[in-house]
Amino acid sequence: MISTEEWQPGGPILFYTGNEGSIEFFAQNTGFMFELAKNLSGAVIFAEHRYYGTSLPFGSRSFSDRDHFGYLTAEQALADYAKFISDFKCANRQFANSPVISFGGSYGGMLTAWFRQAYPNIVAGGLASSAPIWLFPGMADCHGFYQVTTRAYRQAGGDTCSSTIREVWSLMDDIIAKPGGLASLSDLFKTCKPFPSGDFVYEFTKDYLVTLAMANYPYSASFLGALPAWPVKEFCKAMADCRTKGKMAPQVEKFACAFFSIYNYQQEENCLSFDDNSTNLDASGWELQTCMEMTNPICSDGKFDMFKPSTWDPIEFSDACQRKFGVRPRMSWAGVQWWAKNLDAVTRLIFSNGDLDPWSAFGVLEKELVPGATVVRIASGAHHLDLRGSHPNDTAEVRAARGLIANHIASWIDAWHHEAHPLYCLDF
Repeated sequence: MISTEEWQPGGPILFYTGNEGSIEFFAQNTGFMFELAKNLSGAVIFAEHRYYGTSLPFGSRSFSDRDHFGYLTAEQALADYAKFISDFKCANRQFANSPVISFGGSYGGMLTAWFRQAYPNIVAGGLASSAPIWLFPGMADCHGFYQVTTRAYRQAGGDTCSSTIREVWSLMDDIIAKPGGLASLSDLFKTCKPFPSGDFVYEFTKDYLVTLAMANYPYSASFLGALPAWPVKEFCKAMADCRTKGKMAPQVEKFACAFFSIYNYQQEENCLSFDDNSTNLDASGWELQTCMEMTNPICSDGKFDMFKPSTWDPIEFSDACQRKFGVRPRMSWAGVQWWAKNLDAVTRLIFSNGDLDPWSAFGVLEKELVPGATVVRIASGAHHLDLRGSHPNDTAEVRAARGLIANHIASWIDAWHHEAHPLYCLDF
């Protein structure tokens, strides 16, 4: 996707490093880039990641076996982006002197950080928003993800909200263990079809709570499904306000009531569906990629978070990947390829994170870890909130963050124009 509507000679190319899904989806949720393009007289390019969206190198056979899906790597995707920019400039010489500023959120933010590291001759700087670049084994505490999630609920609804959720899991297990218990829970949650298993109940509801924390924006949005403004606060409020009927433990009844209330806040659904995929994120492709290179240990202890205790075992994970895809993860490769936590040489990069985004547990939060880069922390911020377009309900913190980011980008553009960057093209 290319827009040159705002571009003027000498203006930058604002380039989005596509991640795990349809590129149109990311373009629809990255309004900040278009605002910057207008202010900086820049062009905007969104590039789709290989093996996602419609960018399937082998068509319907792309995921058939290792010979076909073996090219699904971050290194290959970055090489695609570098080659595209080079070819684009050579084919459109009016852009020869346009500095490229990279943008990305989440995995796309990881790619932007690595893009600047791997191709500083092409990329003048980058905004790595909510980029969990240290999600790999041995780089961060695996408990952090669910601890930050819990903090979001505790801040929104107090200890009562998070402690009630913590109590729900064992109470639902007790219900499921009884004859007809799973069917009763299905009725309570108003599911479109019965819950298939007790494990599914936990994983499905837990993941939705995480989704609310990730998309905890100060206005209604549809980034990860249609949600109201401040959905975590609304969930906690609904759980407190819901009336119980005495058929099950009150915590479970309130939890199920709040769950459906948020899911159906637009009053358009008659039942709770497991099959809704309104995000355009490709879970199957990402699962494969985690089995090859994006290995992410996540665990919980049930004490400092509100979830069931869980561990992460590298051997079990590797064996599961081998069974499902016939591959084993390159667990140590990220530390070699992407410098692990030795980022002293990184320059012209911004690492931005929302303090209540679960993925911030794996992000760069301290300036001393990246002395040549900029660290921006957004109080009460959710998943790459700063990349989204301006909204009347934006907090003062995210407005300030965007202003700081814009100033840094303007300085990078100015610096690039004062440096020599000859364009390499073959004209035959």
